[in-house]
Amino acid sequence: MKNKMIRLSYPKIDKKAYKATRNVIKSGYLTQGKVTKDFESAVAEYVGTKHGIATSSCTTALHLSLVALNLKKDDEIIVPDFTFPATANAVIQSGATLRIVDVFQDTFNINLEKLVQAITPKTKAIIVVHVFGLCADMNGVIAIAKQHNLKIIEDAACALGSEYFGLKAGNFGDLNCFSFHPRKVITTGEGGMIVTNDTELNDHIRVLASHGSIKNQESTFKNNFIEFGYNYRLSDLNSAVGLVELNRIEKIVNKRRKIAKRYKNNLNSSELISFQSEPSGYKSNYQSLVVKLASQINRNEVIAKMAESGIQTTLGTYSLVSEPAFKNLEKEPIVISRNLRNSTLSLPIHERLSDYHIDFVSEVLLNILKKNW
Repeated sequence: MKNKMIRLSYPKIDKKAYKATRNVIKSGYLTQGKVTKDFESAVAEYVGTKHGIATSSCTTALHLSLVALNLKKDDEIIVPDFTFPATANAVIQSGATLRIVDVFQDTFNINLEKLVQAITPKTKAIIVVHVFGLCADMNGVIAIAKQHNLKIIEDAACALGSEYFGLKAGNFGDLNCFSFHPRKVITTGEGGMIVTNDTELNDHIRVLASHGSIKNQESTFKNNFIEFGYNYRLSDLNSAVGLVELNRIEKIVNKRRKIAKRYKNNLNSSELISFQSEPSGYKSNYQSLVVKLASQINRNEVIAKMAESGIQTTLGTYSLVSEPAFKNLEKEPIVISRNLRNSTLSLPIHERLSDYHIDFVSEVLLNILKKNW
């Protein structure tokens, strides 16, 4: 890396993407078109679903998924507390009621016991977050959803390429949403995708995502606007990059898993550090490499000291109820997620890291902990 700072994330875009985007520019058709359709089909095929719908972000993908369920104001959507606020924002923006539940201590994913306790006659859907790329316990979630006749939306923003007992993330919900933000395993700059096996929902979302319009069958130039829709489409420029990067995804995931293994080998000896559990049958893509620090450690101070050594780190993710916008939505005590908010640390993980970089980051972290705690 040319930069002196070891960055938290640093996308490595294949050179073929330059040619792909130039071809789109030369074509004169820059918005959503054939290239995006190809990208949608490629992602759906990779995941193993019938349909893919490209969107401007994973946030808009989540919003479209909720709107497509025709929710009413009193309808409740359950989400885990330990997640980026976009998950919850989509619920609020859909007009539904947000219910927040705690997570497991080991996997950081939604706590099934807390999930069951939160279900009421008004509950319509569960948004399951695969935090940091590790799939939630989907067999458990599916059993609960079937028992209570609930829809499942996978917030798989971080999980393209992750697996749960041999199936790719995105195979388990009614609607499943990915992100192509630069911190994700593959990027389009900005972008998202909904994948689904439900043809009716697919058709409905396509209308919603494109201003609520459909082609007029009797005209070559006119659309019919049949719903109040949105402009949530992804451009062919973004999709051209995505197609190139998707061809490398297994290589990228394998690289990240090797990096994670080296970090674990380096840091496992410290009693002050623990890792997100990866149970048997689960395969994380390690979109983020997150460690949990012992309770006596000031995580924010660690971030500052790592930066002094030229290493960029950050928190794991957010506890929703610890943020001002959501603080009044805590129906039941959220304990574990609050703790994870204050104790988790994201370490650099991306394709540009060498073994030297990984070992250096590990050594600096261990030395900081040893000297200060």
